[in-house]
Amino acid sequence: METMTANTTDTIRNMEVGDVLTFPIEKADTIRTIVWTRLLPERSRGMRWTTILDKELATITLKRIA
Repeated sequence: METMTANTTDTIRNMEVGDVLTFPIEKADTIRTIVWTRLLPERSRGMRWTTILDKELATITLKRIA
């Protein structure tokens, strides 16, 4: 499981298609905010991510899909 650091945005930005990161569920809002606001330029160039919230495991999984 990943921990949030000052480099989390860069870590997400540098993911390759198919890469998966898992974070504690408490960071779900932060992860979604990073993807939908801070990475807007990357998304406009076609980069895409998906999130999966697992309440049983208390995790959010982020996967680069494009």
